[in-house]
Amino acid sequence: MSITVKLPIIVDDNTDFRMIETYKEYIEQNLKHLLLTSPGEKIMNIDFGVGLKNYLFENTNDQNISNIESRIISQVRKYMNFLEIIDVSVSRDSTLENNLKVNVFYYVDVLDLEASLEISV
Repeated sequence: MSITVKLPIIVDDNTDFRMIETYKEYIEQNLKHLLLTSPGEKIMNIDFGVGLKNYLFENTNDQNISNIESRIISQVRKYMNFLEIIDVSVSRDSTLENNLKVNVFYYVDVLDLEASLEISV
């Protein structure tokens, strides 16, 4: 059973689009898009998105990290309210300059699924 097209769109050897086969993949794809989309980027919905890339050149301090975590939680509540956020952690990798590492731990009640998404920007 295929749920939707996997993004970015890639054509495999059979000239078919790669498809998402599980709800976990589908949720992760949508959550990743929510995290990476900058507010104002989505047509007709200028509030959509966390905009992680907008924070790359901000000072790393407790207040900015807290702002990012709060933005993630509020955006998930608004646009993916079927997810229960268990924990969000945001950090910088000391070996790389101007990057963010985000871990979102979540639970989906209807699927009885507990999972996490790690993304580095």
